Amino acid sequence: VFTTKRLDTFTAMASPAYISLTAEDPILASFQLSQKFRRLSEIEGEYKKIYNQLDQQVQNFTLALLDQCQSSDEVKAILSGKQKPRDMYNETIDVEKLSDHVSNEGDILPLVYTAVRMEQKK
Repeated sequence: VFTTKRLDTFTAMASPAYISLTAEDPILASFQLSQKFRRLSEIEGEYKKIYNQLDQQVQNFTLALLDQCQSSDEVKAILSGKQKPRDMYNETIDVEKLSDHVSNEGDILPLVYTAVRMEQKK
């Protein structure tokens, strides 16, 4: 019974409507949920398929948000985010190393590097 309620709760939390209405930053919230679902799929093997489906759902939601952008400037604005270039574990991203691969330091998009560090595939 507990597991069923827990899965129902996670299913509700993965809903695009819920993420949109409750998260200050829906993209970052999706990244965090995705990572949580992947971790839970490894821990709770009997529900791996469900957690993988929830992971795909939140990743698809992130893509759907970005698909709503009508220009590269809008995409850049979204991916610039409010946070500093840090990931969710407060590990500083080495901006100097990253800037070797980026022509202009202003081109560094914190959410892109957060996505990479959180192993977002889409």
